[in-house]
Amino acid sequence: MPETDVKRVQALKKSKNFEYDLLNLLVAHQGDAVGMAVAEVQGGADPAVQKWAGQVRDSREGQITIMTKLLQR
Repeated sequence: MPETDVKRVQALKKSKNFEYDLLNLLVAHQGDAVGMAVAEVQGGADPAVQKWAGQVRDSREGQITIMTKLLQR
């Protein structure tokens, strides 16, 4: 995922606000996971995989919600 490429992860070493920057990186990463899961739910060929993708979507959206609340502190 572009959000978690090596350069972005390594840049965290120099971050002046590590927790904020890490959470933003993880929100973007989980956002990509949501996008992939939604694509599978909408266009997948295997109902079992579509169901699993729906669970992935829901769990990642929950994680994004938690991290977004942490960022607002």
